[in-house]
Amino acid sequence: MKTAVASILVLSCATASADRLISIPQGNKIRFREVRLEGNWELRDRGGEQFYLGAGVTRDFEVEWHGIRERGGAIVGTLNLTYNFINPITDFAPGISVGVLDALDRTQDRRRGYFATTYRYGLDGENNQNVPMEVSLGVTVGEAIRPFVGVSLPT
Repeated sequence: MKTAVASILVLSCATASADRLISIPQGNKIRFREVRLEGNWELRDRGGEQFYLGAGVTRDFEVEWHGIRERGGAIVGTLNLTYNFINPITDFAPGISVGVLDALDRTQDRRRGYFATTYRYGLDGENNQNVPMEVSLGVTVGEAIRPFVGVSLPT
């Protein structure tokens, strides 16, 4: 059953653009007192740069600065806020989080709330080094209601 569900989810992601899979929320948090820095550059489109600097400010909350470089060269910055109910437990329970994306309402996508669940499937074997596959499902609610799906496969 797990294989069938995972296959359907992977195939449904084939029509999504890659940058949306990179930037979707997950039910997995930054640990308390840790910081994460990420960047996303699109080579074919000048101005397709995004930056993320996040920190776990308590055991349940995290704050993330999200910067987007506009075509004119200026960086527009905003905040993402997340509350994590639980981290995913491999093959047992999903991670669940809720939050606000673009809390300062400065990006093209506008301010929106989200609900995300992340399922972790343990993959045993010598070729994948026991790294789990993660499947994230959720919805953002703002000017429009948009569901999202993301799959992270071990390499």
